[in-house]
Amino acid sequence: MFLFNRLVLPFILCIVCVDAVFIKKAAANPERYAAIVIDAKTGKVLHEHNSDMRRHPASLTKKMTLYMIFEALKSGRITMRTTFPVSTRATRQIPCKLGLRVGERISVEHIIMSLITKSANDASVAVAEGLSGSESAFCDAMTKKARALKMYDTTFKNASGVPNPGQVSTAKDMATLAKALFNDFPEYYRYFKAKTFNYQGVVHKNHNKLLGKVEGLDGVKTGFTNAAGFNLSASAVRMDRNNNSHRLIAVVMGGMTPAWRDKKIAGLLEDNFRKIGAVSSRDRHPKSPFAIPDLKKAKPKFGRPIIEKSQKGGELIEVNYRNENKKSYVPKDKLSEVFQISLKGPSVSMIKKQQPVSMSVKKETVKECSVKNKGMPTNWIVPRVISPKKS
Repeated sequence: MFLFNRLVLPFILCIVCVDAVFIKKAAANPERYAAIVIDAKTGKVLHEHNSDMRRHPASLTKKMTLYMIFEALKSGRITMRTTFPVSTRATRQIPCKLGLRVGERISVEHIIMSLITKSANDASVAVAEGLSGSESAFCDAMTKKARALKMYDTTFKNASGVPNPGQVSTAKDMATLAKALFNDFPEYYRYFKAKTFNYQGVVHKNHNKLLGKVEGLDGVKTGFTNAAGFNLSASAVRMDRNNNSHRLIAVVMGGMTPAWRDKKIAGLLEDNFRKIGAVSSRDRHPKSPFAIPDLKKAKPKFGRPIIEKSQKGGELIEVNYRNENKKSYVPKDKLSEVFQISLKGPSVSMIKKQQPVSMSVKKETVKECSVKNKGMPTNWIVPRVISPKKS
């Protein structure tokens, strides 16, 4: 009993206390995941989950820092070539950083690029101090601007998104901010498409790994802290079958991993584009006998044209060609190979899968002719045609 009281009992009590601590933390930390998808033009909410729950924005904060920069640019207070000095406070920020040195000056354009790609905390402080005199004053201006944009659940305590218990926002507010960035500053929105940024010989890659992978996606910003989880605000544009463009903004906060967050955003965009009828280009232009493929992915082999019927001395030849891999399309740069035929007269009627293509030739000596067929794209260049040799 003595050994039990001295050794075993304290061990059991320790386990119970540890469990109680974890249970208390779990109760105080509800589900972090929050998401929203909105139409960038109308603001209509297409999907939401915990979108009004306050979360730590992490580096999504830099979207407001960028908004303040763009506003100053538009008003003429600064230009892209304006430079700001780097303070000791800026250099002491936690990563991610550009590695700026005290006394160094950095241009506004470099600050914009570093915030979007590298998510540089030192550059965030430099611009905050440059625009408002201090980061504290800049954060007050950021919060005031948030209220003007109807972001009522957002409060900023720093310009970068580094951990601060008082710095909070919601998925809905972050979507509102992304919408404002695009609508208020379309002339600067192109910076969000940058995949890399070269600063003093060092190439920094954009943390947004979905650029170039999700069709139409052209911004906006990633973010991460231990308290926030993995955040991402993204915007993408697609066309519907009537060639009307639709831009959606999706925000995910509290992701478990970068891959999980990226997959979630991609899925939300795909699902909601489908809901509004703005399908991908692949679905918008289904394969047809005249569809032009991506030649990097498909390199079909074509047989030589076969003369089906000819009339010596006449004006008409009917031809067909054999497509060796049974594909139904003819790439643009392969047309000249497929249609190397001899003319017997001023016109040729070409039969391809029972769909005639009219080719008219003004002179026997010409190397090109025009093609007319409702099913064919108007931007096709007609192949060279071998003129008959004079006997």
